[in-house]
Amino acid sequence: MEEIEYWQIDKIESMLHLCPYDEQTKTDILNNLPETKEEAYELLGKLWFDHIPRDPRDQFNKMMSMNTLIERDFKFSYICNDCGEDFESPNTETLCTECLSPNIKEHNES
Repeated sequence: MEEIEYWQIDKIESMLHLCPYDEQTKTDILNNLPETKEEAYELLGKLWFDHIPRDPRDQFNKMMSMNTLIERDFKFSYICNDCGEDFESPNTETLCTECLSPNIKEHNES
């Protein structure tokens, strides 16, 4: 088993700045660095998985590759009890789109 290399330590430190960990977790990782190359590669893999890229395009690509973007193609149909407007909304908590009344009900309700 080979010892951790300096470039791995540097990479771990730089990747920690991009991870959404609290300061205590970051400090714990820095104070207990891996001792072998293999352990360092495992930690770097975890940091790479958890990191948030700086470039918005890279953020989008990461979300797409991890399937974290959810397409919401369903809509809820409502009718307003005040103005009678029929409308659809992707949210269950919504207001009438015509008069902004909260007095609405789903179409399939009696």
